[in-house]
Order: sequence, then structure tokens, then C-alpha cells
Amino acid sequence: MRSGLPRFDASNAEHNAALLEPIQRIAEAREATLAQIEPGFNPGTGLGRDANAAVRFLAKYVAAPLAPLIKYWSTPKRAAG
Repeated sequence: MRSGLPRFDASNAEHNAALLEPIQRIAEAREATLAQIEPGFNPGTGLGRDANAAVRFLAKYVAAPLAPLIKYWSTPKRAAG
């Protein structure tokens, strides 16, 4: 629909584009194949750096060396490879 005023026509086109973009992205995503990897629990990564000192100590010096021995735990090196 044209209003006869270029300023409003541009605004309408921009608004329509903003509404149609998510629909287009959803359509494209349905055609895509997504692959994801779950690296498991990585106690030696430092992600718990906001935890208290006792928990950080346990994660770094107790849990991290045990990670290769426990089935669903991992190490940063194994997760990257």
C-alpha cells in the first residue's frame, strides 16, 4: 500500500522487513542440519571461578585429575579433540 509520501513508504517497507525476517530465518533453519556436541562435565575449565575457595580447590585438585577415569566427565583436551 502506497501512501503517496516517500517517508511513510520507506517506514512501511522497513516494518514489513522486520516482520518477515524471523519467518525467513525459521524457513531456512528447517532446511539446515544442526550438529551439537555435549563435552560432558569438565571440572578443570575454571567455569566455577565464582564458587567459594573450597569448591574451587576440590574442582581443580580432586575432580580434574579424576575426570579421565569417570565415564561422563571429560577434560578440555578431550572435549576439543
